[in-house]
Amino acid sequence: MNFRTLKWIGLAVATLVVATMAVFLYLFIMDDVDRPDGVIADVQEIIGSEIRELRKSVRERFGSGSSTRPGGSELSPIGETIVSTGLVDLRVSRYALLGVPHCPFLNPGTIEADGGGLLFAHCSGRFFRLRPDEGHAIVDTGYSLPLNWQDMVAYAPKAGTQEDTSVNVLDLLRLENGATAVSYTWWNPEKKCFAFTVAMLDINATPPVPRPVFEARPCIQPDMDREETLMGHQAGGRLIQTSEHSVLVSIGDFGFDGLNHTADLVQDLNTDLGKIVEINLVTGEHRHVSIGHRNPQGLTRMKDGRIFETEHGPQGGDEINLIHDGVNYGWPLETLGVQYGGENWPRDPVRGGHSRFEKPMFAFMPSIGISQLVEARDFVKEWEGDLLVGSLTGGTLHRLRLNGDTVLYDEPIFLNQRLRDIVQMQDGRIAILTDDYEIILIAVDREHRLQSIIAEAPDAARLALTGCLECHTLSTNSTGKGRIPLAGIIGRNVASWPGVDYSPGLRSAGGAWTRESLDAFLADPEQIAPGTPMAPKAIRDAELRRDVVDLLGRLTPTP
Repeated sequence: MNFRTLKWIGLAVATLVVATMAVFLYLFIMDDVDRPDGVIADVQEIIGSEIRELRKSVRERFGSGSSTRPGGSELSPIGETIVSTGLVDLRVSRYALLGVPHCPFLNPGTIEADGGGLLFAHCSGRFFRLRPDEGHAIVDTGYSLPLNWQDMVAYAPKAGTQEDTSVNVLDLLRLENGATAVSYTWWNPEKKCFAFTVAMLDINATPPVPRPVFEARPCIQPDMDREETLMGHQAGGRLIQTSEHSVLVSIGDFGFDGLNHTADLVQDLNTDLGKIVEINLVTGEHRHVSIGHRNPQGLTRMKDGRIFETEHGPQGGDEINLIHDGVNYGWPLETLGVQYGGENWPRDPVRGGHSRFEKPMFAFMPSIGISQLVEARDFVKEWEGDLLVGSLTGGTLHRLRLNGDTVLYDEPIFLNQRLRDIVQMQDGRIAILTDDYEIILIAVDREHRLQSIIAEAPDAARLALTGCLECHTLSTNSTGKGRIPLAGIIGRNVASWPGVDYSPGLRSAGGAWTRESLDAFLADPEQIAPGTPMAPKAIRDAELRRDVVDLLGRLTPTP
């Protein structure tokens, strides 16, 4: 057999291998990024031409998320951490939504308290009941809100793969009479446009049938010339009840700010975009309570009747607004922020100014990617009446202490997740839905676990830990000053705590901290991580070192 023949055989084999891999990859993507309503849309339009979908698919399959799996769904415990805050210690439990499919955008949906658990409206429109205390069950209700994904993608293919939300379930609200209100964006196949609707829904009915009570004006035509056919991530959609028969809903601007889209529909009273709207659930009548809102991601009614709203600024200036009837909050004519990239917001004559319209009660600079907020009620007396505010980019829960209508202080509680939705459960626990398809449950650590564990440790180990706290911190809630929390260190990746300037030696060590690696490091820090400033702090006494490692281990809760 001559060289030319061998070359052609080699080329044929290589072609066969590449073709086989391509088929496998095609099937792999088809399995992993089917449309959220279970319909595989036009692959050429939706998957084949969208490279970023491939990257997203690989991240979901091999990253932190989970796509649908044959074994069914499960609220799988990830772990528990004790977080020390300024006033109380918290028991933070994390659960993965295993078996729940991922949508092609960041927002996973919304949650609401439901008996002893949670009702989860998935971004596809599917409803699940989450039962963390009943066998960690995820119960599929069998009901899907008709968002019309297939029809949308057939007409506007890019809407199915755009990075940000197109259609989605925005919020759930359990009313005082037990009924459920739901806000959502959906594709209207008759009018060929995106609609924003509030409906009443009896999830226990067979089958549940949504009863629309409000549809925002206008129904938005898809913009075929943009990468995002709908700026659905600026939909808002938060719901609160204000009386027996009325609710408020926050509606975002969908980008109609006179810049992203040439039309300014926010200040136009003939539309409902950029408004907070009061809806009569019996008659369907509605009115504008306030206007001038960009992307209102949070809405809550305090025990005393005050209404607070959270709102994304452009770049900088995420707001908390105290809502007054008939007031204009200024967007898009005024903002504390600037354009993405740092240029002045062109419709505001004063860079970062806010003097012509109602000012925010409080603003975050830089932005935290503000999300939902709730009032802490009967959670723990030290927090009673405080506002709990979620963040997306900051991965932090903010506790705001109010002094009348002003913020006295802001305590950041670092959770290292994109916090999408927050509710308080029937038993008082705080439940948070994250963009990583996880549920975080926060309860008060009434056993004062950290303090009691330290108090029970041998005197020498307790003294050694006190020395460690000169540079480190006990709390996993340390978000600044470069201090590394010791609670929860076992199992954590080496040199991984955000905001810490680790030595090159420790950064290159790799792996996760175990009892054995901690013992070796404390025995000779220089040997494990050359150049570490911990070298003078070595613990040569093997028995003391064992007691210290045991103490650190006990400060690391297990699931």
